[in-house]
Amino acid sequence: MSELPEWVKPGAAFVYVFTPDNVHHGRKFHIRGIVDGMVVMREWWRRKRRWNYTVEDPLYFKYNGHHLKVVRR
Repeated sequence: MSELPEWVKPGAAFVYVFTPDNVHHGRKFHIRGIVDGMVVMREWWRRKRRWNYTVEDPLYFKYNGHHLKVVRR
């Protein structure tokens, strides 16, 4: 199993950075916790006016890392 980057810890936040015309550009995620090596994170869905929670494994950060910009450590 892969290791998590050092900045991935509860309280951190990151933004997807793609080209501006990409639908995922600017999506902001907040890391809420780490459970059994998996990262629990949330994203605010403006349209539905609620938080959407997802759980990702370390490979998510390994393969998407070049598109993630840390905004809060």
